[in-house]
Amino acid sequence: MKTLPLQKFGIAALILSCLVVGLTAGSASGLETFLVGGEARPWKETVWGAADPGAVIEIIDFESQPGWIALTEMDTTENIALKTYERGGNVRVPNVPLSSSEEAALQGLVNGDLTVAFERKSTPAKKVNPYGVLVDLDLGARFGVDRIRFFPRMSEQYPFQDDFMRAYEVYLNDDTEETTIEGRPLFATILEHNEKNGEPIVDLEVPLQYARYVRIKSLTQSVGWEIDEIEVFGGGFVPEATYLSRVFDFGDVATLGRIWWSERKIGDPTKSQIIVRTRSGSDDTPLVYYRKLAWGEEVEVTQSDYERLDFDQKGEIRFFTTGGQQVSKRDYETLSPQQKGAVKYYRAGGEVPFDKQGVPLTNTSYESVIPSERGAIVTDRENGWSSWSAPYDYRKVEEEGGVSMNSPSPKRYFQFRIDLKSNDLRTAGSADFLGFEISRPPAAHEIVAEIAPPKVVAGALTLFTYSIKPTIRKGVDTGFDRLEIDTPTRIDTVVSVTIDGQEVGFECVALEKNHFAISFPKITADHVLKVAFKGVVRRYGTLFTARVYENATGELKQSVLAGDATPDIATDDIAVRIALGGSLIRALKIAPNPFTPNGDGINDDALIRYDLLQLTREMPLSVKIYTLSGALVRRLSSEKGESDIYLTKWDGKNDDCDLVPPGVYIVRVSVDTDSGGESTAGTGSVEY
Repeated sequence: MKTLPLQKFGIAALILSCLVVGLTAGSASGLETFLVGGEARPWKETVWGAADPGAVIEIIDFESQPGWIALTEMDTTENIALKTYERGGNVRVPNVPLSSSEEAALQGLVNGDLTVAFERKSTPAKKVNPYGVLVDLDLGARFGVDRIRFFPRMSEQYPFQDDFMRAYEVYLNDDTEETTIEGRPLFATILEHNEKNGEPIVDLEVPLQYARYVRIKSLTQSVGWEIDEIEVFGGGFVPEATYLSRVFDFGDVATLGRIWWSERKIGDPTKSQIIVRTRSGSDDTPLVYYRKLAWGEEVEVTQSDYERLDFDQKGEIRFFTTGGQQVSKRDYETLSPQQKGAVKYYRAGGEVPFDKQGVPLTNTSYESVIPSERGAIVTDRENGWSSWSAPYDYRKVEEEGGVSMNSPSPKRYFQFRIDLKSNDLRTAGSADFLGFEISRPPAAHEIVAEIAPPKVVAGALTLFTYSIKPTIRKGVDTGFDRLEIDTPTRIDTVVSVTIDGQEVGFECVALEKNHFAISFPKITADHVLKVAFKGVVRRYGTLFTARVYENATGELKQSVLAGDATPDIATDDIAVRIALGGSLIRALKIAPNPFTPNGDGINDDALIRYDLLQLTREMPLSVKIYTLSGALVRRLSSEKGESDIYLTKWDGKNDDCDLVPPGVYIVRVSVDTDSGGESTAGTGSVEY
């Protein structure tokens, strides 16, 4: 597969990207900026020839807006069906066994060849039943469809205009979750029912609607018929298309920085999306292609792989003498150790990532496999390829000039993906350019980290030890002198910092609600850095992600990975769990108590503080005020929240905005979870 050596684009492109995001071109720090699209490098030069499963790359519009990519707006005169097989679609007859020649004729229904037809006509040598035959067309993607035509051959050479379908039904399916089961379309709604067709050309016009699948069902009882072509027409914007970049080769591992792009929308902007994602890896092939083993085909596997196979995938076990002669298992067991040769294990079912000659499948060789034997296409985990990242937030791109990429780094290979989507035929989005930045060489070739203790009491102040171990290539990687750790709440204090067990001086350069950062003597070799700090965990499975960098150079921050950083800690993880059980709501406090809401500016409001613990996602929570007799006085808050510290203010008024009488009131905090609700209460006094 062809990769893209990453060289800086021309000066004009680089200056343009700097203008967009405020970077300094050509800095000596190793920070590099790259741009695709717009006036820099044309989108077509970096498009990937291979497609991920589910990606629709053939219907990107590169031409209508020079320098942009967009959803294609359909030409109402274009026969959508002509490119069915190019898009990965097909024509099938699912309810009738077909010969190889009949299977081949199905492709002729959508290729414009007026000499090839699919026939259901009896001959003296063969009787066929024309009734109930289903002809299913998969266009390969969703389109706006408003017209369907089908007809027999009607030329002087093939004068079969009388061999048309005299009774039929036509169905459409829009390929949504509601109209498919396990990826198979449901044809429940009849678009057209005609038992008295007298025209050789069926020309059916329908309201413009999304469709991917067309089904034609024959209701013809005794008269044979044929279909020469199925034509499909439509309009509006296609509902989705995917741009996949080629694999960028940085030449060596590099740290990923920010990504940004420019987009524009046509029609209602709420009805279209532009989704940008990235992935990274350690070689130039992000995907592994599989084929299904043919009937009777076996391939040799190791004994351990054989033992992991499902029963119906296990083939023969063959026994050989040292001379290479195959013998039965019984005879093999009678041989002396010196006479026993190899035992070979064979797989007889399932999928394998190589062709029949044992050569690993590529995108090109996969396409040459007959469709019925094509297997899965999966991410190449063995060579370090990540899944596609979560979508990046365009609002942050607009506000901040870019967002940090969260694909693993440093990595040598990189790819981005843009999904253009619309749920309205008259709306669409388009992208002008996409830029991203990298830094090379990185601070370290790899950095692993782990934290202890791995399990704590929710809400309790705990002493944590965070250990990181870099792998730094001498004379290549830059090293680092700062560490930034994400925390669920503001930490209490940093207790100590050690390098290879020796305590060193440090400075806490940032102490925020969700992270802290420290500086220390620069690390330029494979030394273990340990940071001891006190903090609180409120949520099960809290991740303490972290980044390192060298402050003076301005290079990108490099993320650490969970792993074995030190034998002193056995977690190999940066997640902390909490002991489940106990209250979800703790540490409820009302202050000042009593408070005096008389408008003098002193103690006019009561602050209600509480901790919400153990929640792994947002749940409904509320704060309400009651009288001692149980009457509801005030609904202070009703929202969704997750594990955190919460502060709610009460100004001494009821739901009618009137001041309440002096006295003691109940403050009740409640949270609803999947396993039921929980609440806790305290009291607060109002005085005047």
